Amino acid sequence: MAKKNTDETILDVQEVYTKTELFIENNKKTLLGVLGIVVLAILAFFMYNNLVRVPAIANANEEIHMAEMYFMMDSLETSKNGADTFDGLQSIADDHAGSPVGMRASYQLGIINRDNGDFEAALENFKSANFNSPLLGAMANGNIGDCLVEIGASYEEGADANSKFKESLPYFKRAAQSSKDEVTTQLYYKKAANVCLKLQMFKEAVSMYNGILEASTNVNSVEYKDATKLRAFASAKSAQ
Repeated sequence: MAKKNTDETILDVQEVYTKTELFIENNKKTLLGVLGIVVLAILAFFMYNNLVRVPAIANANEEIHMAEMYFMMDSLETSKNGADTFDGLQSIADDHAGSPVGMRASYQLGIINRDNGDFEAALENFKSANFNSPLLGAMANGNIGDCLVEIGASYEEGADANSKFKESLPYFKRAAQSSKDEVTTQLYYKKAANVCLKLQMFKEAVSMYNGILEASTNVNSVEYKDATKLRAFASAKSAQ
């Protein structure tokens, strides 16, 4: 019986091989065409990466060095728009969106637009700066939250304002939770707590103050004492 099963298995395998060979023979041109397309796609990727993308990023790094130098000197318009000899942050952010150098440019554009009071533009800039770094990512998310609060404050009291305030909360929380720095963590939990109090979301405010207390390494600090008092206030309000 075992011999019969073995023979049947061998026959089945041979049949599969025969069918495969026939399929390859009958579709040789199609298969070769598909293989050729795959090879060409791989070659195109490597050529683009080595001949276009890498040199473009290297050039962008040189360009942003000049733009950042003017940024540090507070020549913000020159930094943003560039000059005859180099591109500004705006061009670099547009041309290299999604790349590390493009995100750097977007973040600094966000600071310029934020400080100029153009919070809508700054909001989009900061959203484009998706840093992997915990600290820089926290700063970008925190700035998004700040812009949303500023936009909300520009509306008259009501649903539109509250909508923007509420929209800022996940960004402040994300900034606080992703940061590895005690000061930054406490700062953004405090901003989130302030929004919660403004929206009378007292239970959520208690959670934000807990975040400040858990991040604190000094129970005698002003931040710790203030958070303790405000947590008690929010807790009492949430119990009413």
